[in-house]
Amino acid sequence: MKIRTGFVSNSSTSSFMAYGTDVDIDEVAKALGREEAEVWDVEDLLRGTRLQYSAIDGCCILVGTHPSDADDSMTLGEFKKQVEEDIKKIFGPKPCKWIEEAWMDY
Repeated sequence: MKIRTGFVSNSSTSSFMAYGTDVDIDEVAKALGREEAEVWDVEDLLRGTRLQYSAIDGCCILVGTHPSDADDSMTLGEFKKQVEEDIKKIFGPKPCKWIEEAWMDY
């Protein structure tokens, strides 16, 4: 099966699928050691990791890793543990779960 991983320019829908957690903007500011932060500041926090993010209506930021980014030798359990450790290094301990979000751009 072929999986498209690039951007589809004629698509009016977007989706985010990963194992991870959600954070709010206050957690981003705290991780940066600031009083305030903007959504795009998440990019600085995630640089050098396999973590990705998606912002939902400016209120919720989803942070996680898609399973296709796991090393081929990793088990699912090892993958999940690695994601949890990556998130913990940045945001502290947070419960992780499978995240599947999709929305339509109007």
